[in-house]
Amino acid sequence: MSLPRRFLTTLTAAAVSAVLLAGCGAGAEPTPTASPDTDAAAAAPTTEPTSAPTASATTEPVTCETLIDSDTLAQLQAQGWTYEESTFTAGGVTVTDGIQCEWGDLESESTASLMLFGWAPLTAVEATQMQDGLVAEGWTLTETASGADISDSFGMTYRFGDGWVLVSDVADQLLLIQRPGA
Repeated sequence: MSLPRRFLTTLTAAAVSAVLLAGCGAGAEPTPTASPDTDAAAAAPTTEPTSAPTASATTEPVTCETLIDSDTLAQLQAQGWTYEESTFTAGGVTVTDGIQCEWGDLESESTASLMLFGWAPLTAVEATQMQDGLVAEGWTLTETASGADISDSFGMTYRFGDGWVLVSDVADQLLLIQRPGA
């Protein structure tokens, strides 16, 4: 029995995703910054940000290397994977400010693309047109508390929020995307 290539690619991507997501929680224990001898004023919370600035906050362009978190990027590169970048297109709508990145062992003919990550800024009109186009193509719409998810039967998912859309070939991998402006 022969399985469709899309199914095999999705299974492979799911396995890689599980490894990548497992690595997201791993890391060294945090080092305490205050000793027991410091006074309460020295231990007061700071107003400095606790996370790295996003691509849009630093005015850096969004690239396939900045779209995903640095741990995921390092793991993909360690595997020798490379990417192909394209304009974000879905449901008959093309967003020239958006980006789609196909990661994989692109030198091999057997696996042209194993992971997909994408992001685009959207107007309300573009979001409606894209969602309507995907649903008309047979995708399934699920309303969520933060917006809408539209998925195909293999798990590829578009997540729509206020002024943006994300895409990944496996819904869980949406967590690996560093949404600009977030």
